[in-house]
Amino acid sequence: MKSAQLKNPVGGRIGAALEYVFRPMNFGWRTNIALLGGFAAKEVVVRTLGKAYGHGKLDAEESDSLAERLSSDPKWNALHAFSLIVFVMLYAPCFVTLVVMRRETGSWKWPAFAMAYSTQSWPMWWWPL
Repeated sequence: MKSAQLKNPVGGRIGAALEYVFRPMNFGWRTNIALLGGFAAKEVVVRTLGKAYGHGKLDAEESDSLAERLSSDPKWNALHAFSLIVFVMLYAPCFVTLVVMRRETGSWKWPAFAMAYSTQSWPMWWWPL
């Protein structure tokens, strides 16, 4: 029931809509929400996963760690976690990085290159043919 409540807001619906795109990597809607937050800042991915999996409840006795929650989810295993880490490191730079690149170079050419280069390279190794 709590999962359905979390899936109904805008972020949950966007995450569910992106499931088709990330299906080859077996990323569920909760992981997709974390990846969206990761575009704003990469360090937000783990915190967003924690919120999406219900970690951070008000009652400290009911709360268990994110690692325990992910290990109880049948979709998560070591390979899945490793692929998420690699994907987060390779997909588009965060928004702040793009803005700083623009500010330092004085144009949008290098940020556009960084965005296009990192984004165009990852579909080649996972997209089903």
